[in-house]
Amino acid sequence: MIRKEKFIKSLLILTVLITSVLLHRVTPVSAKSLQQEEPTYLVQQGDTLGSIALQFGVDINELQSFNQISDPNALDIGQRLTIPGLEGIAGLLTSQTISFGDSLMTLTRAYQLEQDALITLNRLSSPTES
Repeated sequence: MIRKEKFIKSLLILTVLITSVLLHRVTPVSAKSLQQEEPTYLVQQGDTLGSIALQFGVDINELQSFNQISDPNALDIGQRLTIPGLEGIAGLLTSQTISFGDSLMTLTRAYQLEQDALITLNRLSSPTES
């Protein structure tokens, strides 16, 4: 059961990542968007650098260094953090709770995503076991 909950949480996070990428690609390109080629996350209430690193599967030290954070305990709500290591992903990353019973197929249809991209972003080694 814990494995399924972890899968669902990971699937949710990366579903939103893909949605952000797709939305980013269809919007008009401006000088500002050309400069912002990396995925960013807005710090939410209760977030810690460790929880954000865990959420996106990145090393906490790399996240801290990449964002030039001198005090990891001094995050501000709404602060923008760039998430390293997500090549090919751009835009604002958000989280959303998915419903019990959602599958790769229902999520790809609901968010108009390619299943292979969803599998890759969620680091699923056995997507048929979802």
